[in-house]
Amino acid sequence: MNQALPLLKRVKNTLLIACDSAVGSLLSASIRPHIVATADIHPANIAKLKPNMEKLCDSILAFGVESNPENVHSFLGSRQVGMTAYSKLVLDWFDAELNLQCAVPPMTSVTHLAVSLAMAMGADPIVLVGVDLAYLDGQSHAKGSVFTQIPPKEKLIAIPGADGNTVFSPPQLVTDRLVLEQNIQRQPCRVISTSLRGALINGAELKPLEQVIDTELQKPVDVKGVLDAITWSPQHDHTAISDLLSLVNDRLIELKDNCGYGYTDAQNVSQTLSNRDVECDLKDMYDRCMDDYGRLIKKYDRVIRIFLEAMLQDEQAIVKREEEIAASVNSSREKKISDRLETLLARYRVLTEFAEHVSILIGSLQEVNKNGL
Repeated sequence: MNQALPLLKRVKNTLLIACDSAVGSLLSASIRPHIVATADIHPANIAKLKPNMEKLCDSILAFGVESNPENVHSFLGSRQVGMTAYSKLVLDWFDAELNLQCAVPPMTSVTHLAVSLAMAMGADPIVLVGVDLAYLDGQSHAKGSVFTQIPPKEKLIAIPGADGNTVFSPPQLVTDRLVLEQNIQRQPCRVISTSLRGALINGAELKPLEQVIDTELQKPVDVKGVLDAITWSPQHDHTAISDLLSLVNDRLIELKDNCGYGYTDAQNVSQTLSNRDVECDLKDMYDRCMDDYGRLIKKYDRVIRIFLEAMLQDEQAIVKREEEIAASVNSSREKKISDRLETLLARYRVLTEFAEHVSILIGSLQEVNKNGL
């Protein structure tokens, strides 16, 4: 990026989308991007944009809906667009019901969001500038960025460079490169990388920026006309969104309540098992509890998908315990049923915990929406 700044000053009538980490470098060279992209969830990310908010009033903010909220709330420009690759609440509920068309291909970095936005706008070719995907000259970002120092003791991986040499990248940038290559393969448009010393990006043409400016960017583009033609007012009013949030919240409360009923039933069976004076078919009672749990999962599948990925660690621990129980050869029939009931109770506890947590978050979203923020 450092070497590209003087050349970028020559670029006229071409849409410029800047990742948040590049904004400081661009503005220091008096280059104002038409669109700023941000997707970082970490609070420290605000440092990339906050010092320059007043200079970005005429720019458009493209943000991942999972982004640090302060970046979005602090942005002074009136034109903003939200995008997502994996928000289950947005994709499974809002997008399905309101046809928001805000989904983008998988992304692990703000670079993917910026490239996906360019693809969605029909850009061809898409020119990557300063997308090194490797640490060059002992720095993590270009001069003028908020963060430029390589974190101490960071593990670096040797990967092929665009010029045939070896470059070094942290694991995150290695993943970012692979995802970018996959997204490039999905689209028919040309992608040109101008990072001659950075990582090799399969699927992207490699050309010097000066050559690209002289050959690819000579056709003028009415950038203002393109951006003004987009309807920037919200597609749906707050009422429609609030109604959907209420529906999701109601389903979460139902799920939480039904988990409580199922937990109580399973607990009663467990207590019956410990009471040797009660004669009953324990296997039948256990099977009934499992059938109830299966029906619960099926009925609330759509709402459970919102937080399913967050449950994976707890789910893995439960599955491992179930495998241990199944592999046990010395346990009695009653002992196995008792152990399986404990794992069933654990499943209900996990579901209840996450349903309650997400319900609280949705309640907060309802307040935000009600206040028009």
